[in-house]
Amino acid sequence: MVAAAPGFADQDTFRFVVTGDSRGGDNGINSVRLSELVVAILAEQPLPDLVIFTGDLVNNGYVSQLEYWVQVFMEPLEQHGVKVYPIRGNHDAQIDSWRQVFSGVHALPNNGPPDELGMTYSFVHKNAFFIGMDLSGLFEINQEWLDEQLSTKNVPHLFVFNHYPAFSVDHVDSLAFNKPKRDAFWNSIGRAGGRVYFTGHDHFYNHSMAYDKHYIWIHQIVVGSAGAPFYDWNGVYLEAPRVQGIAHNRNNGYVVVDVDGYDVRSVFKERIELQPGQVQYVEFNDVFTYTAWGPGEGLPLSIATALLAGLLIMCLMLRRIAFG
Repeated sequence: MVAAAPGFADQDTFRFVVTGDSRGGDNGINSVRLSELVVAILAEQPLPDLVIFTGDLVNNGYVSQLEYWVQVFMEPLEQHGVKVYPIRGNHDAQIDSWRQVFSGVHALPNNGPPDELGMTYSFVHKNAFFIGMDLSGLFEINQEWLDEQLSTKNVPHLFVFNHYPAFSVDHVDSLAFNKPKRDAFWNSIGRAGGRVYFTGHDHFYNHSMAYDKHYIWIHQIVVGSAGAPFYDWNGVYLEAPRVQGIAHNRNNGYVVVDVDGYDVRSVFKERIELQPGQVQYVEFNDVFTYTAWGPGEGLPLSIATALLAGLLIMCLMLRRIAFG
């Protein structure tokens, strides 16, 4: 487990990777793509400190399949000092199997709700707070536990990840199944200073943004691109215009996130086959950056602009009501 730091420094700098959805026909996984990803991740300079995996590791959640995923993906990375943090997807549904495999040297943080130990968890790494969420109900997360965790946040960055998108892209089975609870979840991320939410479930890369109740944009990045069969998508967000699309890529790959003090840069790296047997993962033309709000500082320009825009929208709505 990555050690929790007692504080943070402005100069804290590190890299992490996000990917997910690797199920396939080789004992439950796409071992070819996973092996390629291991090589590509280990070739990153600087080497990532950790990898976030957004669920659906395997087809059926059997012990043998999860153990094979660990053998092909998790162990080669951790042998080089890259810690791997997976969460369950709907295909990893067998809780006993999950807890059996992710124990001992492969144990995940054990600080979640009592009935979600080893599946929902949080940890601090340098100047960032990571929270991986399992489901506690039908397309719902444990909001009470999350609020308690967020109340302890004392570092600039927040990265929340879950298998299910908060706002539907291709699958309609998402956290949007219960919109009031989804919105409470989304608002809590915004209130705690989070600006990005990582997820999977849809087998492609998709980057969109949706505002919270204070009209602050939070970015949803779907990274279901680790080898599961690709999905076609009609390009329509069911909750537009609140949800605004930014980028889409139907390819294998992973997201690289660089944290440099208060600054964050996120980019998707897609698989390019130069010739048979020669593969590279190169940057796709979608780069997302933001600057966190530091203690004792004024509102960042991005947040101040969002609040001003929200106030303007409210004024226009009130004017429309008043004058028809």
